[in-house]
Amino acid sequence: MQRNTATAVALALALATVPPALAQVDTSRDVIPFLSPEAQALAGKMLAICGGLSRFNVTVHGAPASTELTLVVGGIERVGVVTTANGTAKFTLKSIPTPGSQLLDFDPRTKVVEIQDPGGNTLLTTETPDGEDPPGSKVKERASLTPTGAIPGASGRVQFRERRGVKDFDVEIEDVPDGSYDLIVDGTVRGTIVVDHGQGEIEFSSGGDDPDELLLDFDPRGALVQVAQGSTIILSGTALADAPGLNVCEPSEASTPLANVGPDPDASGDARFRVRDDCDRDFRVEAEDLPVGTYDVFVGDVLRATMDVVDDGDKIEGEVEFTTDPDDPDELLLDFDPIGQTVEVRQGGTVFLSSTVGEPGDPGTCGVVEDEPDLENTGADPNADGKARFRQDADCDRDFRVEVEDLAVGTYELVVGGIVRGSIDVVDIGAGDTEGEIEFDNEPDQAGELLIDFDPRGQLVEVRQGTTVFLSVTMSS
Repeated sequence: MQRNTATAVALALALATVPPALAQVDTSRDVIPFLSPEAQALAGKMLAICGGLSRFNVTVHGAPASTELTLVVGGIERVGVVTTANGTAKFTLKSIPTPGSQLLDFDPRTKVVEIQDPGGNTLLTTETPDGEDPPGSKVKERASLTPTGAIPGASGRVQFRERRGVKDFDVEIEDVPDGSYDLIVDGTVRGTIVVDHGQGEIEFSSGGDDPDELLLDFDPRGALVQVAQGSTIILSGTALADAPGLNVCEPSEASTPLANVGPDPDASGDARFRVRDDCDRDFRVEAEDLPVGTYDVFVGDVLRATMDVVDDGDKIEGEVEFTTDPDDPDELLLDFDPIGQTVEVRQGGTVFLSSTVGEPGDPGTCGVVEDEPDLENTGADPNADGKARFRQDADCDRDFRVEVEDLAVGTYELVVGGIVRGSIDVVDIGAGDTEGEIEFDNEPDQAGELLIDFDPRGQLVEVRQGTTVFLSVTMSS
């Protein structure tokens, strides 16, 4: 068997949007060696950090000559390169392409990266049997935490490093009142930050050599990191550097009506392509008033999925959804680009609906959304009621508000998708009535508004106190 060698996978970032107190530039410098399927450690090469430019370089040596190799990231085929006569292939991707490079519009960090031959066989991979990074990995991520506005002027940063198999994770906060703060990672409290003279820090390590460091037995990369006091979120972010176009995007979406081509005059549908603020992409095809049954969904004349059209009593409909980060059993991996492709809903050789998917508008252009469901009373307080409202304007301004009434006076947690996002103070407004509310906005400019750094669509929203849930609703997706 021919031996393959390769450089590391690396992503280099240098960005300049930072809180003034810590004066930190988000940076990422990751070097992940490849393994062959036989788990042989292979050589690596580090990339220099370039100001304002993200790069992702992979080099393969010793592969079959004059053969097209494919770079696969997170299960999605990204780029094909033909090897030279001596079996070398170089993949160069940049967030701002130059001659000889291709566009980098995805974030390879934390994802499995593979090199495949024309038969789909994996020659090289970063995947290991235990899910850890391959031996020899070098990772350094520095990222800012965003203040929610609960404490004006608060700032923070996180740092994740991996060297010689040891991982370290540090969180530092500044310009907050002295006291104790919870560090929450993906909804789990991981430790307490004690602030003295406006500054505090907590340190984790997988090495266990320093008694002042806590054991790092979780992976914070890509996870939601929050600093809270009680149920009030002070700072939030992730332990991955912000990279515009890779993990930070201007939300945009395009909704294309599917044209009825004749076999069933009552049928209708649409195709929606959406880019979220974290650069995840989803593509959804919906159909209504077709005869109940199973239909094929073709994109660019390729069968991508089957759709079950069902009668739920209120309407006859079906849908299929693709996303770059599937987290629901019904979601499919979006490993193709639907923009500019013809979408067809077929049954056998009969086409019922068909249209070409349009481009999302210019950056910052979104579809108008307003979802305002009533909160459902769980029975814990039969008198309580309320509603949640999510709005998105055509310029992508977004706000999310939850209002409650007739709960007992006190403080309640607002939980969205299992994560505490803030607290609602219910007060007595007279005549035996009580009320409270919390509001988030992408540009908080009113007293009490918090930064909306999450997407509530499709998420379970709960108003609770401790383990008792009083009101809840699942927002429309």
